[in-house]
Amino acid sequence: LYGVLPIEASPGWPPDALAAQAIVARTFALSRRTFARPYDVVVSQSDQRFGGIEAEYPATNAAVDATRNSVITFAGSNASVFYSACCGGHTADAAEVWGHEALPYLRGVADPYCFAAPDYRWERSLPLDRVEAALAARVAGPITGFALGPPDSGGRPLSIDVLSATARAAVPTGDFRTLLGADVVRSSWIQALDFAPPQLIVRGAGRGHGVGLCQWGARAMGAAGSSAGDIVAFYFPGTRITAVDAGGQ
Repeated sequence: LYGVLPIEASPGWPPDALAAQAIVARTFALSRRTFARPYDVVVSQSDQRFGGIEAEYPATNAAVDATRNSVITFAGSNASVFYSACCGGHTADAAEVWGHEALPYLRGVADPYCFAAPDYRWERSLPLDRVEAALAARVAGPITGFALGPPDSGGRPLSIDVLSATARAAVPTGDFRTLLGADVVRSSWIQALDFAPPQLIVRGAGRGHGVGLCQWGARAMGAAGSSAGDIVAFYFPGTRITAVDAGGQ
């Protein structure tokens, strides 16, 4: 965790926001323990980014130490927790976005706190020939337009309709984002697709998958005086923070 926190959050953020991040990151890491492979977590955005000893910083080390052995639990067991940079104003329902088990604390909440995030709202312009190449396996022929599919409970489209002269293909939004590039399509909350040959203009909200803790929202809550416990309770309603004999950092 000493090497995770300064990569996943800014060491200059409020102490309680860092403490909440430490608790969530610890819970996430412990939930990944397995004997099925010689490692537990992947050192990337697939699991948690990790910077090693070189990344350590006094403020983030202090947050890890202050929350030692604290994890998030639900109904007596470790909770299944996630986090992303910015939810865009409403966290995502894990069951709707990923088909994840329907858990009451991952259903998504309206979030008024993350509006100061750099990617709270974003816009990207993509060359249409690049988009057609990326989606070639999903729709035949030149693309003639796009449409947003039905939204989930938080407003995120569950799919993107890709139109051609002869077909209409519904591409899951997560796949659409991956195919076009997650650094370009910043989140799964795509709010508009403007078909303007030779460009496709994509507008959206937030950064990342949006499930669980919103890091920029936690930053704002901490700055406003919320405790780490308040932050965890807001993003994972119905859970508790519990001390366990986990050992280590």
